[in-house]
Amino acid sequence: YPLCALAVSDERPGPVFQKFLANMYKKTNRYPVFVETVWEANQFKSHTWIDCIPLPQREWLDTPLYFQKALREGDAEWQTHKSVIETKGKGIANSVPGNMDYFYVQFGPGDDGFAHIIEDKERFDRKFGTMVLCGVMGLEETLLRKRSNQEPR
Repeated sequence: YPLCALAVSDERPGPVFQKFLANMYKKTNRYPVFVETVWEANQFKSHTWIDCIPLPQREWLDTPLYFQKALREGDAEWQTHKSVIETKGKGIANSVPGNMDYFYVQFGPGDDGFAHIIEDKERFDRKFGTMVLCGVMGLEETLLRKRSNQEPR
């Protein structure tokens, strides 16, 4: 199994499954946002976990602005890497060096998204992506906290 999306090529099931999900949601006028947070990338004790959140088109179109703003406002003053790495035309594998912790959001299938290298895990919340999406949808973060208590450890 791949440890993260960096290790998945276009021929592997991940991108094919993302296209399937996009086509499935499109029938209901919703569009997927894929969110991945890689924690301890240089360790072999974790695996890939990519959330897929379908959004109505109106919110989906606004999503890149929310993420760009949130990533820029985050821990940018302490970063040595760019706070927002655009992946359009390159994909995640050509945007982030291997064996680094990172956050990645992808807007639909393909390579349009943003990456962020996590340099300080104390300052970066593991649930950053879903918290931003709660803001996009106008939902309370407490819904997110209830879900995190139910996740397997």
